[in-house]
Amino acid sequence: MKRILDRYVFFEFLKSFVFSLLGLILMLLIARALVAFKVDTRQPKIHMYLYLLYSIPDMVAFVLPMAMMFAVCFVVAQFTVSRELVAMLSAGVAFYRIVMPIWIFAAILVPVLFVFQNFVATPANRMSSEEEAAFKKDGATIKDIVWQRNLRGREGFYFIYYLDRKEQTIKGGFNYIELKHDKPVRMMQANSGKFDPATGEWTFSRVRNISFGDDLAVLKVENEDTRVEKFPEDYDFFENPMRDASELNLFELGDEIARKRK
Repeated sequence: MKRILDRYVFFEFLKSFVFSLLGLILMLLIARALVAFKVDTRQPKIHMYLYLLYSIPDMVAFVLPMAMMFAVCFVVAQFTVSRELVAMLSAGVAFYRIVMPIWIFAAILVPVLFVFQNFVATPANRMSSEEEAAFKKDGATIKDIVWQRNLRGREGFYFIYYLDRKEQTIKGGFNYIELKHDKPVRMMQANSGKFDPATGEWTFSRVRNISFGDDLAVLKVENEDTRVEKFPEDYDFFENPMRDASELNLFELGDEIARKRK
């Protein structure tokens, strides 16, 4: 009898779970598609479709707990309204025993979701980001053209307006505030900068170098056409200052945190 009851409860729950999961994914997919279709770009549409396709695994991982909760609430409410729950309890079956198939399904789903999130959704997020960048390339939005970063380095703060990865060149503006004992001692402003991989040095153009005293009073202002600087951080720090956490699995995230602490 209990086996028949378990199968009945499980399949009723499974139907609600699948419909909830598909419905929530469809809602998120439509919302993301509406935003994507607004992008004015001359790139092939295939990039946009691939971007939406690769976004689905992340949506699955995001809505799966919500679908689980909705399905449990719906099934228990349905059994209560139709008096089936009363009949089960009258037969001497405890409530926790009635929902045992759901508990087992949830217990199996936890490790499955962990593996899916780290080894399916995370690689898909990387591909989704690549396709998003491809179809937004040359788009008519400032966000897609300008890359602004505020970075915390070992000895100060950096602000980069735009970094050309291919040319290894900073364009549009660069600021660096050097700290000592958590107080600014120098601020450097430049219009552009070029990195030299051979020496590990940056050559900046149209530079203003401002020195501060202990009371933050300006001690000296220097204007230079060019200035060579070598920062404590290597070039990779500026090019990839912080990877998107959604594109990292649990192990890669741990490596990234360890790398930032060095």
